[in-house]
Amino acid sequence: MSALGGTLMSLVALRLVRPDLDGDEAASDLAEMVLRMLVVSPDDAREVTPRPLPGLG
Repeated sequence: MSALGGTLMSLVALRLVRPDLDGDEAASDLAEMVLRMLVVSPDDAREVTPRPLPGLG
């Protein structure tokens, strides 16, 4: 849980320091890294992250 919380805090800090970054792309990249930390294969993580969240798309 600490690693997951830390990655979210890092994303927030990154957006504050670099407001010019594409927030959607940064969040997608972060989501892919988190899935890989949770032992999802790189290919599966890359395939899942661009999908819209259920009920939102």
